[in-house]
Amino acid sequence: MSKTRQNQTGSDRINQMLARGTVKSVRDENGMQMITAELLHDEEVEAENFQLTGFSGVPLEGAEVLIGFLGGNRSNPIVIAVGDRTYRLQVLDDGGVAMFDHRGNKVVLNEQGTTVESPTEIVIQSPEIIFEGNLRLSGRGSSKRIHRVGDTDSDGDAAVNGAPTVFA
Repeated sequence: MSKTRQNQTGSDRINQMLARGTVKSVRDENGMQMITAELLHDEEVEAENFQLTGFSGVPLEGAEVLIGFLGGNRSNPIVIAVGDRTYRLQVLDDGGVAMFDHRGNKVVLNEQGTTVESPTEIVIQSPEIIFEGNLRLSGRGSSKRIHRVGDTDSDGDAAVNGAPTVFA
């Protein structure tokens, strides 16, 4: 094989290593998530979607996908990244981190602290919840009293059953 032919073959393999496209479907019921994607030039592939330990997500149909082909071999695809610019948060500070979905749920970690937002209720399931530090409740609703056992209020008075009264 001539040197020119070898270089062309190597160059072709490099050109075949990456492709972008859109998600057509996702199979998430087995150990490794599989994404079927439609790539440029009407090529369709099914690729494994490796996910970071402790994090998992199911991309929506139409999300953008970047697929790598190991060694330029088009029969060996893996998902490198999936993104959906329709729902991506675009207001993060430098160094900010966020977790979010298309429903409006989000957790944002930034210089100001941590914010958890949801368009619906937030449920915490645990046999015990411990808050350390000051607890401030705000929002709409009635001003129900919340009692903390064992403390006195700011005037030094004991509330019902020896607990202070905190107004929410």
